[in-house]
This record gives sequence, C-alpha cells and structure tokens, in this order.
Amino acid sequence: MADRMNAGSPDAARRRLAARIAILLQGWERHRRDPNRREAFHVMEALRCLRSGHYDEGDAAVARAELVRPIPDGAAGPGPHDRALTVDLRAALQALL
Repeated sequence: MADRMNAGSPDAARRRLAARIAILLQGWERHRRDPNRREAFHVMEALRCLRSGHYDEGDAAVARAELVRPIPDGAAGPGPHDRALTVDLRAALQALL
C-alpha cells in the first residue's frame, strides 16, 4: 500500500526511468549489439534527464529511443552518440544509480 501512495513521488519516478533505460539496454545486450546513433542520442538524453531529475522528459526520450526517432536538427551533427557503445551506456546508468 505504501508503494501505491508513493507511486507519484520523485524517487518512484526516478526508479521507473532507470528501469526503462535498463530494459532497453538489456535488449541490446541480449542481441549483442550496440545502439545506432539515433538510439544512442535519445538514451544519452534520457540519462541526462535522470541525472537532472527531469523524469517525464527522460521517459519521453526513452520512448524516442525505442521508436528510433530522428535526432533533432540542432543536434544532428557528429557527436558522442555516433560512437556510443551499449557497455558505455550501461556504465553511465550504473554511475547514476
């Protein structure tokens, strides 16, 4: 019952976002692949949101990664998302937890 009462708490939102990111990473790990640049961009954005406490924005970023949405025009140039590996994203998530 306490979990239901705290379902809207920032801590619960943080845990949900971290779990969503972890599940996405698990899928890539299971298939032994690294994300493409679009997926990596959105997961990196979700990690930034997790770090800064913007959990709703992070959820939206995970959804964009799941759907392989385009990178916004302003960020479409070369960047760290071009060479991100699943293992690096996993390490970044672990560092935040």
